[in-house]
Amino acid sequence: MAESKANYTKLPSKSNNFVETIRIISSKEESVVPERTYAVFEEAGETYVFDKNARKILLDSQCFTWEVTDNIVMVVKITSSYLDSIHVGGIYHVYDDSLNDERYIIDDNQDKVLFDKNIFKCEVL
Repeated sequence: MAESKANYTKLPSKSNNFVETIRIISSKEESVVPERTYAVFEEAGETYVFDKNARKILLDSQCFTWEVTDNIVMVVKITSSYLDSIHVGGIYHVYDDSLNDERYIIDDNQDKVLFDKNIFKCEVL
């Protein structure tokens, strides 16, 4: 998968021990970048995330602060965009906000952008 400036971390395929999706607000661990979205997994009663080097990092409230985000429903590659903050060729997670009955992506400015073909076009990966 090509690296982009998009707000994501490569996720392992969802498995039986997937718990939820979170956004890291602050991190004392250099390899876990704040303002990025991570999948949380559970193993042997402990929760962890995969860092940017694909290492398991224990999710600990002394090292991290985070918020639970909406679930990722698909990953897309942008083929055209009317916004400068969503770049062509970028790979983005699509989130499902079931409370507001909408889907969105997080652009390069860390803003929610409605998943709409009038704003950008994409292909599902």
